[in-house]
Parts: sequence; structure tokens; C-alpha cells
Amino acid sequence: MSCPGPDERLRERLAPLPDGCRAIDATLDRAEFRARRTGRNVWVTVQIEVGPTGIEAVEASERFERRGVESGCGGAT
Repeated sequence: MSCPGPDERLRERLAPLPDGCRAIDATLDRAEFRARRTGRNVWVTVQIEVGPTGIEAVEASERFERRGVESGCGGAT
């Protein structure tokens, strides 16, 4: 008998929270879309609240960070 891999173990631990899995998946979709559109990386943060019996809640969010002036509009040349 082989041990489950990390991805399988995480799936098992998140299984009781299908909405949490959907939130992570939707956040990744939005981040990938934004990254393709802007050509910039997008930060995705996932917070997991853990109680004595396991995962209690999941929160996923994205952050876009603008780095420097991208055009001559309002910036120094």
C-alpha cells in the first residue's frame, strides 16, 4: 500500500468545504485572466482557518500590484 501524495491529502482535507474549493478555483481563474490581460503576475492569497477537528473555513483573494509608471501619462520621462 502506498502513501497518498500531497495533492491527494490536500483534496481529502478540503473535501468537507466544497465552497472553499470553488472559491480558490474561482480566484485562480480571475487571477489568470488578469495576468493574461495585463501581462503581470497577480498575487493570490489563501487563508485557511483550522480548528481542533480540521479545516473550518477558507478565504481566497487576489491582489494586483502596479510596478512603476507604465506610460508617459503623468509620469516622469
